Amino acid sequence: MSATATESGGFDQPEAAPSGLTHDQRTAALKSDITTLGGRVDSYKAKTAGALGGGVFLLLLAAGGMYDLLNHNDSLRSAIGASAGVFQAVVIALSVIGLLLMLTAVFREIRRDPSHQLRLEQLERELADHLDSCAALESPE
Repeated sequence: MSATATESGGFDQPEAAPSGLTHDQRTAALKSDITTLGGRVDSYKAKTAGALGGGVFLLLLAAGGMYDLLNHNDSLRSAIGASAGVFQAVVIALSVIGLLLMLTAVFREIRRDPSHQLRLEQLERELADHLDSCAALESPE
């Protein structure tokens, strides 16, 4: 076992693959690293998607309100009990907030660090290689 643990230390990132680990410890360490980094990547993507989705939703609401304002349709405004000035302010606020959310999503996507995604893919490949090597050691050929 100690020879294979030494071999597992020869991966691309030695800090993630310390020598002296058993196969099970190495597998657990890789899975833990993948879970941690995957959670970070997914969280960042979810926040970006939330900002984008929220921006689109608010812009659609603002577009509907703007349509009613331009066509002098008072049914929606009177249904919610708002004056023309308040309704216009709400439409403008929805537009501004929607645009800000869309810009936030764009800036988050621009400044996203692709090295996290690449590192996650590397760890997944490393785990697959490790599991293959463990399977090869256990099966006599």
